[in-house]
This record gives sequence, structure tokens and C-alpha cells, in this order.
Amino acid sequence: MIANVFRRQIRSNNITKIKTMRITKHTDYAIRSLMYLSLKDEEDLASIREISEFFKISKNHLMKVINRLSQDGYITSSRGKHGGIKLAKSPNAIELGELLRKLELDGPMVDCETGPCQFMGNCTLKCRLDAAKSAFANTFDGITIADLAADRSALQALIH
Repeated sequence: MIANVFRRQIRSNNITKIKTMRITKHTDYAIRSLMYLSLKDEEDLASIREISEFFKISKNHLMKVINRLSQDGYITSSRGKHGGIKLAKSPNAIELGELLRKLELDGPMVDCETGPCQFMGNCTLKCRLDAAKSAFANTFDGITIADLAADRSALQALIH
């Protein structure tokens, strides 16, 4: 859904391909994990293994994602035999625009200093890409994890 927001048609070797703007797997897994956790009862904990098996994604990669979500205050975790993870905030309080800015859009889209670029100071590419990045994130302001999991009962049936 989010990964297919913008499409551009290109020609390569006389074969038409669709090039898609994508979010990273890290951000994709973060959004999916938050949606999954939003479907659990408030007191229920989930395990990383449970989520990785449900989505058929790498447990090792998911551990890094969960660690980042924990550092950013989106989830809490507890260790031990009966440990696990759960949302630290209400799904209604987790805005997608903010999440994308933290996970995906936290750095410049181009690095003018490395090299350095010969056009530095005379080019507007960085400024325009930063504006596009902001517009992309702004599109998701006001959309929450709860909104993504709006058909709660149908989605809960899938995870049980």
C-alpha cells in the first residue's frame, strides 16, 4: 500500500518496467509490527518469534526493528519466560507521518558534502528533494496505526 504510492514508467532494453518508490523493509516491518500489536488485547504480550512467523519475515531483522521501536517509545518490552512486547501508546496516538519521519526520512536524501559535489551552493536538488520528502510524510499526518487496522475484527481473526 504505502510502498506503491508513486509510480514512474521507465524504458530499459526495450522492456517497459514500473519503478516504484518504496519504503525500506525496516520501516515496512515496523508498521506491520505496530499494526499486529494494535490487534492484541491491551494486556497481551506478543513475541518477536510470533510476529516474524506470522509475517514470514526474518526474526533477526525484526529484532532490530523492535529494538528501534522500543528506543523511540512506540513499544515496551519485558524479558523472561513470560516476557514479550506490546504497544507503549494507543494505536490512535501513533501517527504514520511521525513514524515515517523517524524511521525513514531522518536524513538528507542526497549528500552534497561527500565528494564534495561541484554544484554545491549553486544547485536546488537537495532543497527540492527535501520538500518532496516533507510532502510525502505530510500525506500520512493524521493517519494512525488504528486507521490502518480499521477492520479490527477481520484482522484479529487472522492473528488468532
